[in-house]
Amino acid sequence: MVVRVNASPIAKVACTAAGCVVLAAVAGASSGAADPAPPQRLTATVSGAAFAASPIDDGMPVMSIHDLAPGRGTSGMVTVHNPTDRSRFFWLSQAGVSDRIGAVGGRLSGSLQLAVLDMTRLSSPTSIYRGSAVAMGGRPLGFLPAGASRTYSFTATVPESKGLPGSPGSNPYAGSTTALTYAWRAIEGYPAPRPAVPRVARAKAVGKPGHDSRAPSISIAVPRSQRLLEAHALDFSISCGKGCRKKVQGTVRTGAGRWTLPATASPSGHGRQSLRLDPPAYAAVRSSLLGGHDVFIELSVRAWDRAGNRAHKRHSIRLESAR
Repeated sequence: MVVRVNASPIAKVACTAAGCVVLAAVAGASSGAADPAPPQRLTATVSGAAFAASPIDDGMPVMSIHDLAPGRGTSGMVTVHNPTDRSRFFWLSQAGVSDRIGAVGGRLSGSLQLAVLDMTRLSSPTSIYRGSAVAMGGRPLGFLPAGASRTYSFTATVPESKGLPGSPGSNPYAGSTTALTYAWRAIEGYPAPRPAVPRVARAKAVGKPGHDSRAPSISIAVPRSQRLLEAHALDFSISCGKGCRKKVQGTVRTGAGRWTLPATASPSGHGRQSLRLDPPAYAAVRSSLLGGHDVFIELSVRAWDRAGNRAHKRHSIRLESAR
């Protein structure tokens, strides 16, 4: 499904680390001459359960969500394309929220958590937004060169904590629907050139007698049996052969997408670690495992010692469903 995405022919801009600078107006000025033709808009292609049956409102993709129970989620993809012959500075914003409350009385929009990722590079997705589905403001996305595209995933979940008190398993949102409308707006612009930085030759370090140059030896062990869904976390242990500091990051991959978890691993004595699953990732893992699909988690461990020696190791884990 291809839709038109609103563009705003306001001004040419240049952006640096300090922000964007308006260079010249391209529309709206009174000149006495005929108004120029409006520039071509960005286009969007949508897919996935959250967008497949959605209506299109004023050329903007609508994420339709219905009958979502606590602990469950839905997702979809949007690919934004710049068909023009000029670079565009563009941003994402929420254009509207519409609710229809079911018989039980639960309002979906007030409980939804939204995760938006830039999936253009599947090997390194970038988080655009995580939080309440109705609290997302404007999100600058940078420059989209002429003819280029970017792909974004949208995952909406209802945390298990949003269920009815004292009634586990019941769904307060049965029959409730919500529609979240999103707009990609753009103005003509290009990135400001970076100033040239002179290169300085580095002096070669000369090892001193007795200097420790051995990198830490990282070892990762994951118990084969653990209560991941009950604990909302993955337990494992790490050793590095000698005293060192460690930083752990995780990537969760399911059929609904990928989630990069922040470096929140905390020591638990004798090298034991615990990596917490944030709500979007937990909802996806739970949905996949209960639905009979395997889940893959990749741990990335970086270690360094007092002498400055560093090491990096990855460890892949396959979580098998019960079916």
